Amino acid sequence: MATATTSSATLTQDLQALFDLIPLPAWVFDDVTLRFVCVNEAAVARYGFSRDEFLRMTIADIRPPADRPIFLEEFARHRSDPLLRCRWRHQTSSGEVFEVEVSTRALVLEGRQAHFVIVTDMSEHLRLQEALFHSRRRLQALFDNALDAILLANDAGEYVDANAAACALLGCNRDSILQLHVWDLPADASASHTREGWNEFLKEGRMSGGYRLRACDGTMHDVEFRSVANVLPGLHLAILRDVTSENATRREAEERLKESHEQSRRVAARSRARREEDRTRMARELHDQLGQALAALKIDLHWVGQQTTIGAHVGSDELTQKIANMMRLVDETLSRVRRISSELRPPVLDKLGLLAAIEWEAGEFARRSHIRTRVKASVEHISLDRGRSTAVFRILQEALVNVATHAAASSVKISVSLVADRLRIGISDDGRGIGADQPPAGVALGILGMRERASLLGGAVVIRRGPRRGTIVTIAIPLAERRSVPRDDWND
Repeated sequence: MATATTSSATLTQDLQALFDLIPLPAWVFDDVTLRFVCVNEAAVARYGFSRDEFLRMTIADIRPPADRPIFLEEFARHRSDPLLRCRWRHQTSSGEVFEVEVSTRALVLEGRQAHFVIVTDMSEHLRLQEALFHSRRRLQALFDNALDAILLANDAGEYVDANAAACALLGCNRDSILQLHVWDLPADASASHTREGWNEFLKEGRMSGGYRLRACDGTMHDVEFRSVANVLPGLHLAILRDVTSENATRREAEERLKESHEQSRRVAARSRARREEDRTRMARELHDQLGQALAALKIDLHWVGQQTTIGAHVGSDELTQKIANMMRLVDETLSRVRRISSELRPPVLDKLGLLAAIEWEAGEFARRSHIRTRVKASVEHISLDRGRSTAVFRILQEALVNVATHAAASSVKISVSLVADRLRIGISDDGRGIGADQPPAGVALGILGMRERASLLGGAVVIRRGPRRGTIVTIAIPLAERRSVPRDDWND
C-alpha cells in the first residue's frame, strides 16, 4: 500500500507541475462526483478560489445557480463524448459572471474516469466583438446617411457598394450602380477616367479633382471627387460631391463681378475723357483768353514806354525801368501760360497727330530731365482716333515720369512701329531696372494706371527688365476698337 500511495502522490505532483505551466485556467474533475481533482495557478488567479477550496467544490459550483440544472443535463447527455467544446457562463468567488469556452477531454486517472478541462476566457473577445459590432453600425450609419455620394469599387473598377446619396446623384438604385465601372460615370473621356487612369490611381493610392458626370437618367452634374485606394485590401473608396449649384452660383457671381469691373472701367474711361476735355478747355482758355489779355497788356506797356521816352522828365529813368520790369514779367507769365497750356493738352497732338506729339514730348522730357532721349519711328503717320491718341500719349508720359523719378538713367530710347493692326511703342532706358520684388508704391500705382488705360482700349502694357540693365516698357494698342491684344507675339 505504501508503494501505491507514493506512486499516486508522485503522479499528482507531476500533474500539478504540468498544470501550472499552462497559461489558461485548467483542471481535472472526477466523472462520477464532479469534484475537482486538481487545478492550476491560472484557475486560482482567475476564479479567486484557493486550491483547497477548489478541491472541495464540484464543477457545478463555478456556475451561476440558474445555469447549474441546464449544465448537469447537458453533461449527462455528453458524458461519454471523448472530446467536447462548448460555451458556458462561469462565476468567480466575487460573483462576477463571465463567458468562457470550455474544451474537455475524457481520460483515466488512477483507474477512474476523469475529464481534463482547459478554459478560455471570452470576456475580452466578446467585448472586442461587441465594440466591432457597434463600430460597424456607426460606419454603416455614416455610410448610409452621408450627404456626399460614397462608392466602393474592387480592383477591376467594378462598383461593389453605393450609399443612398450616390443613388440619388446617379438617379438609379444600388443594383444598377453595381453594374457600372468607375470609368462609366464621367461624361468626358479624360485620361484620369479611363481604364489606364484607373490603373494609375491604384499605383498612386490617391486622386482628387472634378469632372462632368452623366447620371443614369441622362442629366449632367458637376462633381468633385476624392478617391483613396485600398481602404481595405482590394476595396477602393470614392467620395463624390455635387457642385453643380455651387458652380452655377460661382459663375453668376463671376459674371456679376466681371460686369461690375466693366462698368467701373467704363466709368473710369468716361472720367478720363471728361478730364481730357477739361484740360483741353482750360488749355484753350489759358491760351486764348489769358494769353491774349497778357499780350494786349504787353502792347499797352510797350506804348507807355515809348511815350515815356518821348516826353522825358524828371524821374523818367526810374519809370522806364519799372515799365521794363513789368514787360519782362508779362513775357515770363506768357511763357508760363503757354507751357501750362501745352502740358494740359499739347496743341501738337491735335494739330499734327500722335507721332509728332511723341517727338515733342521726348524733346520736352530731355529738356526738363537732362536725360538723352531719341525717338525711332518706322512709320510716318499713325491713324488713331482722338481718344486713343490721348490715351497712348498719357501712357507715354507716365512711363517717362517713372524714368525720370526712379530709373537713374542717362538715356532713353522710344521706338514706334505698327505690327499687323496695332500700334506698338517701346520705351527703354539704361537705368537701374525695375526690381524683381514689388515696385515702389508710386511706381506701382503709375503702372496700374498705364495698364488700365491700355486695357480700356483692348490693349496691354508689359514692363520687364532689360537684357543687361534698365527697364523696357512695351505698349500695344489696336488701331481700331477690339477686346484684347495677344501678348505672345509682341512681348520681346
